[in-house]
Amino acid sequence: MKKGKWSKEEETQLMEYVNDEVSWEDISTELQRSIPACKSRMKKLDKLLLDKLAANAETVLDELDELEGWTPEKDLDLLINFYELSIDEAKNKYGMTYAEIAGRLEYLIDSAQPRHIHAVMTATDTIRSKKLFMANMDNETWTTKRSIKKINRLQHKIDALKSKVLAKLNIGGKDNE
Repeated sequence: MKKGKWSKEEETQLMEYVNDEVSWEDISTELQRSIPACKSRMKKLDKLLLDKLAANAETVLDELDELEGWTPEKDLDLLINFYELSIDEAKNKYGMTYAEIAGRLEYLIDSAQPRHIHAVMTATDTIRSKKLFMANMDNETWTTKRSIKKINRLQHKIDALKSKVLAKLNIGGKDNE
């Protein structure tokens, strides 16, 4: 039995034997490797091929998205701002029909691709922080309005007291003369 690194020829033969559905015992004797070694090498080769296919699929999907006019930045913008736009605003902003825009949004939300999942999560975080900021702005605005009303009321009381004091002083000043 051989030990050590697998050559490219051995890997190619292994894949051909597995594709031809040759038994593991025959593969083992032909390649002069143990059955567990052949099986583990085949698993590694399968994983490498799947990774390559996945990477190629990602690039192909990216190219298709760009051909259709969708970039990752546009996708993120769509996820964040879609529900705040009117139909006409969305059509003007993205230069597509409303059905295409809504279809893209549905595709992004239902997608199992890691980059789309990441975009949805980023958009969710952005919207959440935006809502919190707006809620704080509303509270500050209400608090500010309340403070302004309080200041105006106090100013009115001060003006009333000042006019009373001035009236008493003017009256008292006339009596002393």
